[in-house]
Amino acid sequence: MLKFFDVICLLLGWSLVPFFTHCEKIGEGERLSWSSQPLSEANIGSTGQWAPVHDTAVTIHLPAGSSVFMAYELPVNGTLSRKAQERAIFDSPTQSTLFGGKRDFIQTRLVADGVPLRQSASHMSPGVSGVTTAGLLSGRAVLNLLAGEHKIELQWKKLGAYVSVWTNNPSSKDCFVSGRKIFASAIFQHMWSREVLTDDVISAQGAWKDVADSKISFHLPQSSSLKFTYSLTARPEEVTLRESFGIRRDLSARLSVDGTAYVESESSTTVHNRSFTATQLTKDFVLDIPAGKHTVTLQWRKWGSYVGRWR
Repeated sequence: MLKFFDVICLLLGWSLVPFFTHCEKIGEGERLSWSSQPLSEANIGSTGQWAPVHDTAVTIHLPAGSSVFMAYELPVNGTLSRKAQERAIFDSPTQSTLFGGKRDFIQTRLVADGVPLRQSASHMSPGVSGVTTAGLLSGRAVLNLLAGEHKIELQWKKLGAYVSVWTNNPSSKDCFVSGRKIFASAIFQHMWSREVLTDDVISAQGAWKDVADSKISFHLPQSSSLKFTYSLTARPEEVTLRESFGIRRDLSARLSVDGTAYVESESSTTVHNRSFTATQLTKDFVLDIPAGKHTVTLQWRKWGSYVGRWR
């Protein structure tokens, strides 16, 4: 017999779509999860156009209409252009060189049946002078799909000339230093999600604050183990060059369920250098929830004073 799970999703991206889903049990032998984890190298050097990430797509078949949870992870390495490298070596550390790559971005998104999903978008930028920059891009989305065949693919786009090429190479070194994957699943019996369009900023430090429009209210028909997951991309603003910094948490996020915050849900980021580099806060955790009405809220907190504001 197939086992179904319940899931709560908080996908802080560019769109707002609340879902309630109840999927009828599908017969034995039906496939309900799909993934692709290619070993081939992928790179992008052209600027300003969305392009498929090489070998990173799945074709799914739904025997009945269902809500599908989709996710991806893409580690990337950016090689700076020769001009950027020369500036890093010979220029004095002024604001223009420290933040020389702040207009450079690598963007990612999921595309389902040719339709881009804004809520799945992520981005990063080099932000600081040097020879290379690396990071992890990830995103999630929930989509109601009809019965039949559907194609889900990962796309990326490069902006700016500070970075000459962005690369993902799962087969480099001993094959355990990188990788990429795309995943889709329709196994969930109940699913609630919120995908947010509202812009929000946090500038005050020392207190937890609800992220704008991030609350989900739901009714659970019976006691269940729920999987909670969220994804929040934030970018520092008003960085102060005069302020010293060290190894510490600078921005954290957590979930509050029925007014109780859970340590297991917390994720944090630390600013290690003077840059405008974006960060992505994500976390999955499982919690036993009794039947009845419940509310879950995503919260964030700014810790340090080096970054004046996160958006």
